[in-house]
Amino acid sequence: MEGKWELDLTRIETVQIVGRKYVWIAGPQFQTEMYPFGSTPPTIDRPEEEDQDHDDKETCLGSVEPDRLDEFRTRFPNFVEKVMPEALQIILEEGDMLVMPPGWWHSMKSLTPSINLSVWF
Repeated sequence: MEGKWELDLTRIETVQIVGRKYVWIAGPQFQTEMYPFGSTPPTIDRPEEEDQDHDDKETCLGSVEPDRLDEFRTRFPNFVEKVMPEALQIILEEGDMLVMPPGWWHSMKSLTPSINLSVWF
């Protein structure tokens, strides 16, 4: 898997036109377990982390990189224990469409040369 987890604050509709794409998704109930601010939550002692302005952005990146999961078992235990058993993994084939409500964490990777169309509402 390439890249990081992503959270969109709008609905996503994605259509696989050509090729195959791997999709990993987890529900919005895992906000804390996805460690959006690193391995420790923001605190009063580290206000610069709290000042990150996510209100005007449509996406927020998690800190757990899918390709390096083994390295994060100690650093991100809640992800491994709570998110992984509940996360969904699917393969989009040509002609498949996936609709994700706002607030769902996701990561995608093309498995073959691909054309994919995504629209955010």
